[in-house]
Amino acid sequence: MKYWALWFTGISKDVVSESQNAMFKGRSIDQAVETIHNTFMEALAEGKDVSILQTDFAKAYDYVNCEAMIIILEKLNALKQVICVVKKVLKDSTTWLPKIGKSSKEENSIIGRTGVRQGCPISPLLFIIVFDLLLVSLKKNHNPERLSSFMDDLGMILKNIQSINGLTQTFRKYEEATGSKLNYNKCFILSTESFSPEKPWNEMNQLNYQSEETTYLRVRIAKRMDPQRDWSKILKKMARTSKIINLWKIKLK
Repeated sequence: MKYWALWFTGISKDVVSESQNAMFKGRSIDQAVETIHNTFMEALAEGKDVSILQTDFAKAYDYVNCEAMIIILEKLNALKQVICVVKKVLKDSTTWLPKIGKSSKEENSIIGRTGVRQGCPISPLLFIIVFDLLLVSLKKNHNPERLSSFMDDLGMILKNIQSINGLTQTFRKYEEATGSKLNYNKCFILSTESFSPEKPWNEMNQLNYQSEETTYLRVRIAKRMDPQRDWSKILKKMARTSKIINLWKIKLK
């Protein structure tokens, strides 16, 4: 599976949109964080209304319909070799085990009904190819200020918090097409505007949309600015970069 995962990754980068920051060379979790964090903090500093939507999908890969994966690859005009590999790794497998007893020649069989499972090296890549349908649809139909994802950790900067109610149909279409399930109770909204969610967003706990701060991919984002705390990760990264530049200046003299 590691071999197929590496091979598949190499030919899939151009298919998956740049909003997905996982898996591929040249993309990182820092990019996902900075896209959301910096946009929110800059708007806050300028006194503008700004909102973040974070979503949570139950079980991620395990809920995705295997047939949907094949259909998506076919619609993307993926190479036949790619589709054959995916069909192979998703196919049910049979494991034969000998019965206990030296004299017994009989065997028991265990049939795996779901093919590749979550945790397998190739499952994250298959997931993000499917998940990219949602990212592209959200960007095309709703034009968010910023859209960023690291695997299934989706973050959106919205121009108007009330526009969240208009996202419902897009999420439902994605769920129906792929078998994925959005866990509304674990979704989170951080907004400088007052907000009254409609169905199904009202399944969220009030604290999920009335809190003063959140964490996106373990980085704190808050409505009350604390430069040292809010920008600490960025400042540390800048300090490391500055140190490297200074070392090279010394070497080049």
